[in-house]
This record gives sequence, C-alpha cells and structure tokens, in this order.
Amino acid sequence: MSEELGVAARRFEVVGGGAEEPAPHRGSPVPLIRSLLGSSLVMLRKTAGLTGEEVVRMGAIGSTTTLSRVENGDPKARVTEAMVRGLAACYGVAEDSADFWALMQRWERLSSATTAWWDPYGDVLQADFCDLLYMENLASKITVCESTYVPGLLQTPRYMAAVMNLPFRGVPADRDRIQQRRDVRRQRQRLLERDNPPELTAFIDEAVTRRPYGGPQVLREQLRHLFNLCENQEAVHIRILPLASYEHAAPLSPSSTLLGFPPEQQMPEALYAESPNVAGTWVYEEVQLDLHRAALLGVSKHALDKAETMAFLKARLAELEDLV
Repeated sequence: MSEELGVAARRFEVVGGGAEEPAPHRGSPVPLIRSLLGSSLVMLRKTAGLTGEEVVRMGAIGSTTTLSRVENGDPKARVTEAMVRGLAACYGVAEDSADFWALMQRWERLSSATTAWWDPYGDVLQADFCDLLYMENLASKITVCESTYVPGLLQTPRYMAAVMNLPFRGVPADRDRIQQRRDVRRQRQRLLERDNPPELTAFIDEAVTRRPYGGPQVLREQLRHLFNLCENQEAVHIRILPLASYEHAAPLSPSSTLLGFPPEQQMPEALYAESPNVAGTWVYEEVQLDLHRAALLGVSKHALDKAETMAFLKARLAELEDLV
C-alpha cells in the first residue's frame, strides 16, 4: 500500500518546515535548487566516506567554509560547473553514472533558473508555497488529502472564487489579493494539462461535497467537474472518504500534499501540510512523516474506489439538482 501511495519513508531535509512565522516570499526557485544541489553533494561526500577537511586536502575545493556554504545552499556561495565536476570526481562519481547525471542536472537548473511564473505574485505567496509550485512540476505522482475544500488543482473558477472570498472585509486590498490568488491557482492548474502530467490521486472528505461554498449551483458545478475528471482523465484519481470511515481512519492534517518523483530525480518523497488560511509547511521530521504515512494508509484503505466515488458523486448531483 505504501508503494501505491508513494508515501515518504525518509527525511526530506532541504525544504525545511515547522516555523511558527511564515517565511517571506521566495520568488524564483533558485534557493530551493541550491538546497537540492547541496544535499546531493553532501550525500555523495558521505557515500565516499570523506570529511570536509579531506576534500580540501585533496584539492577539490578551497576551504571547508566554502564547502559548507555550498552544501548548505548559501545564496552567497558561488557555484561553478568546474567546482561541481571537481567535487564529483573527488567523490569517485563516474561521469556516465546516474548520480553524476542527476547532480549536473541540478547544477544546470541552478545556472538557468532566474525567474519563475509566480514571481509577479510575491505579495500573496509564502516561500514554502513557492517551493510547492516548483516541486509539483518535478513530481511524477501527487497525492492530496483534503478535509475542508476541493483540492486547488481541481477547483472550478466559481468554486475557487467562493472559497477565496472567505474571509473578505470588503476593502480594495482584499479584492486585489483575491484576484492574484485566483490567477496563481488557475496557472497552477495547467500542470494537469501538459502532455505528460503527474499522476494525481485526490482523497476528498465527504463533508467537502456538502459544504455549499457559493451556493448549491456552484457546488453542483464543482461536483460535476469532479465526476467528469474521474470518468475521463486517466491521470486523475478521485476518491471520496465517507463520514462513516472516521470510525477507522482520519487524515492527520486538514490539507496535505505528498509528492513522489521519478527515479532520475534521485529525490525522496516530500510532504506539504497546511490548514485553511494558514501558511503551509514542509513535514520532514521522521516521527511526523510516520504519522502522516499511517494516516494516509488508513484513508486509502477506507476511501471509496473509483466506481463507488462516481456513484456517490452522481447521487450528490441528483440531490443538488432539486436545489438549483
């Protein structure tokens, strides 16, 4: 079952999380790529059984301070192709190996990544969410579990507008922020429209299908969209979690996103958790990952399968038809 979910079993150290105060907007993915590159170099050095001092004595880099800055993703550290190749050679990484290919791929991303499509929306995005946008584009599998709203990747425009209008104080600044958030979400949804989209599994609490954000007509339109996706999109798997299943299973967070990556990325799975109107965070502590894994396994076991989900949605659409 864990292979089906792609649930994280290892610590994901490079994006961090758990801070009480939201980090500032990160903009382009450069800081994250630096961290990914640094973590790769740490792994290769440790695999080679070398300390920082030994790497310096072997002439692969000038000082342990510089090596530490590179490995920790310090934005002030200058990382050149020659430096990365030299460290790889020092660690005995053959140029025709998968490790070398993955390492150089990350350096190439670092050298070319200067802007991201979400940069213009810095006023409404937090750093960890920017990392999520970047990581979603690298992922081959995305598993979401939602207890409050329909997952953002699957929301219709009117449902999206309804949930984003809560809370709304009626001031122009709020209106502008809501519009920017809607623009980001619509752009994010294009991920599922590309030629080779990630496989998306969405576990949705039954209660979500009964909350009339925007009114019955908006909700019915949203549920019809979910039904159509479930019926027609091979890469999208929608599963309803019945209220009765809470006797046996429950998600650990109101909203969680699990990302799995193709083997060539050489990246462990990553878990992003958030609550409504609260900045999300990356979960990387081993104990917390184990708890999230157990919760997702339970949800997967007790959620409706495809046929049952489609029958449930069809019944809800019929119920709502009398209200619109």
